[in-house]
Amino acid sequence: MNACGDRNSSSDDQPTRQILSAANQITGTLVSPQAVVTEDSLVRASAVGDPAGGVLCTNVPAGYVPLVNAQISFIDGNGVEIGTALDPSDRCGMFTVVPPQGTRFVKATHSGYRDLVSDVGTFRLATDMVVSTIPVDANYVIGSLRKASDDSIAFTVTDDQTRKAVIGIPASAFSVTLDGTPATISDVSSAAAVAESASVVLVLDASGSMNSEVYTDASTGKIYTRFQLAAVAAHVFLDQKGGSDEVGAVIFNSAVHFIDQE
Repeated sequence: MNACGDRNSSSDDQPTRQILSAANQITGTLVSPQAVVTEDSLVRASAVGDPAGGVLCTNVPAGYVPLVNAQISFIDGNGVEIGTALDPSDRCGMFTVVPPQGTRFVKATHSGYRDLVSDVGTFRLATDMVVSTIPVDANYVIGSLRKASDDSIAFTVTDDQTRKAVIGIPASAFSVTLDGTPATISDVSSAAAVAESASVVLVLDASGSMNSEVYTDASTGKIYTRFQLAAVAAHVFLDQKGGSDEVGAVIFNSAVHFIDQE
């Protein structure tokens, strides 16, 4: 019996079809920025669906959560939707599909987030391509802009709510002009998606003004000082840093104190 239910197919045709499908399939990981909220003495990350589910999602960058159960659809060069994937993204935000012929863009849709649209070629270039979307009510912003020593310009794209880098934007999505003259974009990469070690110095204000009360939790009535909120933020940063990252700490008031931990 033919497992695919195609009684007109010969056994010789099956390997050929499998090879064609494998050659045309695309795979990727969909993520969203991790939203952080303060509580009594800890910080919780709110995720989409159940990203944990007992599964360690090693493909998801720190500071992001998998976009679980996102619907995948396919768009042609004219902007017309020509198909939909049978299965949504899994618990780690991953999907593997064979797009229909004529697909130009892959679209991921999830409630509460902006539609994520990427060129289909993006997912053929790398087997572990990670792309991110942003909250539906957030806006894309230039997070930083600087001129390098070789006269190139480096910048990051974030959203105005989480301030996290938007991952997986192709070079074709940008247009840059300098004094009205179009500039050539040589390369686009995301620091959040590159597994490189970092050396970071954490600077914390310990002056008297940090004792002032600045926030009240409406649900518990607890009042937080700047000291407490700064401590929470520092712990979140340390918890999410990479294992190979170097971190130094400086505390200052009327003097500067460097914490050297060996």
